Amino acid sequence: MYTANTMSSAFEAMGMSLPYSSTMANEDKEKELNTGLCAITLMNMIKQNILPRDIMTRKAFENAIAVIMAIGGSTNAVLHLLAIAHPADVNLTIDDFESIQKKIPLLCDLKPSGQYVAVDLHHAGGIPQVMKIMLNAGMIHGDCLTVTGKTVKENLEDIPDQPLANQNVILPINKPKSTEGHLVVLKGNLCAEGAIAKVSG
Repeated sequence: MYTANTMSSAFEAMGMSLPYSSTMANEDKEKELNTGLCAITLMNMIKQNILPRDIMTRKAFENAIAVIMAIGGSTNAVLHLLAIAHPADVNLTIDDFESIQKKIPLLCDLKPSGQYVAVDLHHAGGIPQVMKIMLNAGMIHGDCLTVTGKTVKENLEDIPDQPLANQNVILPINKPKSTEGHLVVLKGNLCAEGAIAKVSG
């Protein structure tokens, strides 16, 4: 996963964008329909007085980090999420990425280290499928509010518990590509405040 797809997936995992929206093909009819749905969603949020701060909580950031680890996201996600957390008044540090990555397996076989791209992930069930697997395993918080006005758990209610059998993009929880996340924090005399390495390639 490269930076753009990584961050769009992170926002979907955080609840700040609609389910499936982050992996749609740009020129697909589905994207056009989703644009209209986004406008309706925004109006509903205004009516319900749902603010970004209501969604972008500490738990929501933890969900975003966990999903980034599961899909093989870009190292730039660390910089971006730390920067976003600051104005959201969420206390997030580089050490949070390290502690979360130790608990999260790499579930997706995506480029540059894997075989597939974001559109393939979309056809395999997208971020909702990845999150449902993780939710069932207790790896993400299901009680976080999202832009739909529902919680993460409510959004994922109708998603299958297991990935589709006829694909190799999203792997089962018991057969991950790696048992730990792919972004690791390095510390030492050359990087006293920490550095990020992507060990999956």
